[in-house]
Amino acid sequence: MPLPKQPTPDADCSSRTNVTLQVLKEYAVAATLLQNAASVGNGPWRFMILHSTELCLNAFLQFHGHDTDCIRKLQHSFGKRLELAKRHQLVLKKKTIDYLHGVDSRNEYVKSRYEPLAPLQLSEADCLINAVQEVAGKVAKLMEARGNVIVSSKPPEQPSRATSRRKLSA
Repeated sequence: MPLPKQPTPDADCSSRTNVTLQVLKEYAVAATLLQNAASVGNGPWRFMILHSTELCLNAFLQFHGHDTDCIRKLQHSFGKRLELAKRHQLVLKKKTIDYLHGVDSRNEYVKSRYEPLAPLQLSEADCLINAVQEVAGKVAKLMEARGNVIVSSKPPEQPSRATSRRKLSA
């Protein structure tokens, strides 16, 4: 799929970005609340973390003028979002990029959303948390440096040691 041409931010861009960031904050809060809800497994927590990461990248793309239709066409692909974000100087560690491409190849986002209780081979909680923290931190830094958007949402924290030592399956 060819990439769309370089967009230009419009007057509504900051408003859309701020709404997306507010939703991101709510997902981060929900993820924190769900991380200890063992009665339903870790699928909901995992979905909230993955969706928070996606929303963070969406806000970054909106901030740089990509409209919601363009972003929606990316479906839930981190790889496609990262490719567009790279055009706007979002530089992540190779390990994080590889990890997010792996999330795509394992279809983790869709599986955690639609099959939250199925036994799945999923990535370690530490990797998931590290990826969202790096993405959120670097996106926040770039957006605050380039515009009047204040990114104050704190990414979800590491789950307890017992949880992070084992693979988190839904």
